[in-house]
Amino acid sequence: MVVLGTNWTCAYAAAGGHLDILKFARSNGCPWDTQTCARAARGGHLDILKFARSNGCPWDTQTCTSAARGGHLDILKFARSNGCPWNEGTCAGAAGGGHLDVLKWLRANGCPWDGKTRQSAKMSYNDEVLQWACDNGCPPFVT
Repeated sequence: MVVLGTNWTCAYAAAGGHLDILKFARSNGCPWDTQTCARAARGGHLDILKFARSNGCPWDTQTCTSAARGGHLDILKFARSNGCPWNEGTCAGAAGGGHLDVLKWLRANGCPWDGKTRQSAKMSYNDEVLQWACDNGCPPFVT
């Protein structure tokens, strides 16, 4: 349930691609947090991410991870060129979403990975991503 006036109001507006609602919520004092950027990234809403960032909305590694999971390379490029952090979860997100092109771009640009990338590819039943990760030195998943 969405309650006007919570951080989730902005996050849900961002997730749905509703820039007008996000602007309305913000102009009426609704708070936002890193979930606003992460949800915009997951949904592929670059315009919303740009609006949020230009108006002081914080972001964290979840923005890159969410973009990778959704297969949104344009958002990853924007986020990274503007200082958004990433971590091993970003590669795992791309693998879990079955986005080999995104995973290749991440690795070519220095994004770290760990065994969770393999695990995510395996759990998503994506043999092509799993094979590429194994062939390119991704560490095994250790429990």
